[in-house]
Amino acid sequence: GDWTLSELRRERGASCCGAPPAVRSLCAVLLRRHLVKEWERLGPVARSAVKASLVASFGLAAPEDEPDLGRKLGECAAELAARLTARCEEEGGVLASWPELASAILGAVEAEDLQRRGRGCDAAYQLARVLDDPSGMLRRAFAETLREAVRSTSSSDDEGIASETSGGLSSSEVTRRAVRALGAVVRGGGHGSHNGEVITVGDGYGIDKTDDDDPDGAVDAVGGPETIDILVRGALEGPLSQLLSSGAHGALRSLRDGLETVVEIAEARPKLLRRDVARVCAVAARVAAMGGVSEAQQLGTRALAVELLATLAESAPGMMRKVRVVVVDDENNNGGTTTTTFA
Repeated sequence: GDWTLSELRRERGASCCGAPPAVRSLCAVLLRRHLVKEWERLGPVARSAVKASLVASFGLAAPEDEPDLGRKLGECAAELAARLTARCEEEGGVLASWPELASAILGAVEAEDLQRRGRGCDAAYQLARVLDDPSGMLRRAFAETLREAVRSTSSSDDEGIASETSGGLSSSEVTRRAVRALGAVVRGGGHGSHNGEVITVGDGYGIDKTDDDDPDGAVDAVGGPETIDILVRGALEGPLSQLLSSGAHGALRSLRDGLETVVEIAEARPKLLRRDVARVCAVAARVAAMGGVSEAQQLGTRALAVELLATLAESAPGMMRKVRVVVVDDENNNGGTTTTTFA
């Protein structure tokens, strides 16, 4: 109700109303849980006020004493967009009736502040699942913006160090979130210049069957080969390099999430990985043979690596027959090499 909105409203970038942080965070949770259910009962003025408040939250830094508030509001905006998509009668989906949302999310992804950037990436991940974009222009804009976010944050050398002005987020954590969002955009994106058969699978993603007829066009629709190159580096090669050099737990989590992201793409749109399949397989094979971390941590990550190889072999067998991977196994092969051909 109105009391929730008043608790969440801010002035000059700082929390107001005098409520303690726990109350404001609780309001954000309650808003997300009940807003969609009660949306039809709200009048036009109330709906406009809610949308404007949620969009404005992407442009503000979270208060120092409640860094999670902005993330919760971002999740609320994405949840509302997801629910409205099915009910939106206007051509172009929910983004046609709420165009400010996409602009606000893209602005947050481009922000210098890591906390805002991470919040924007989380919202982009949620929105990518319901993005109704017949022309393909908006999806390409999301892909290119997230690509630059992955590039800029992954180039930072502050692995595992959270700055005081970023709401407790390190650049490596923001990279992980950006990679996840970019993967969702790439996986969910067909291209509007073709009228191929679209099949809905899993949690609602669409597979554009024209990938088989025009794989280059499918890659161009998500920003070109550079997007896939940055995705592979951010999801697989970068985290593996960090894990082998430092053994940091954050690197292991990033690697695990990256493997999950690429597995999803391999299931839905394997032809997008055609140019980079040898790199993908090299990382997966290296992880499958990996040592140096605890056995409990290894099992899940190594299983994902094997799943990635198996998924590619099943979904794109012709592409995989051409792959030849050389794996260096220092622990078990005394610095020797193992050559694997997926035939």
